[in-house]
Amino acid sequence: PVGVSLVLSQTALVRIFDGRVSSWDDSTLALLNPFIPMPAALITIVVPGSDDEFTLAFKQALGRFDPTWGATQDTTDQPIWPAAVRPRLIFAQSFVHAASLMETMDHVISFIPFSGAGLLNVASLEDKTGLQVQPTDSSVGLATAGVPFEDSFQTDLLDSSAEGA
Repeated sequence: PVGVSLVLSQTALVRIFDGRVSSWDDSTLALLNPFIPMPAALITIVVPGSDDEFTLAFKQALGRFDPTWGATQDTTDQPIWPAAVRPRLIFAQSFVHAASLMETMDHVISFIPFSGAGLLNVASLEDKTGLQVQPTDSSVGLATAGVPFEDSFQTDLLDSSAEGA
């Protein structure tokens, strides 16, 4: 929904991106957002047009949130997304293009690097303990505190044990 910061659980996020949740008024989303009137509108999903490292990391996170994530993927063309969501997918040329589409469309969801979110509404994610974490510079900083980084400067921040991360 436009102008609203949603709360998404790990389960809800997976279900949106695998097609089990296809409408904003689905009970999965309504229960997480009881004070937000959810429209009876299909969820349009904007994704990058290629499986870059960020997209692959997002898909890996979905797989960690729900091991059944990969079971619904359509492998007939690239990039691979579950068959149930393909009619509602828009492939963006880049993350900048995805952000631009997000600004001009209603009833849309995407995933983009936090640094590129700009003025977009960013959902809070309910972690595995049930705490809602809003992606901010502070929460990312808390999640990375004391975490060892590989030579590639990559690390895993999913379900960080740091409070507020």
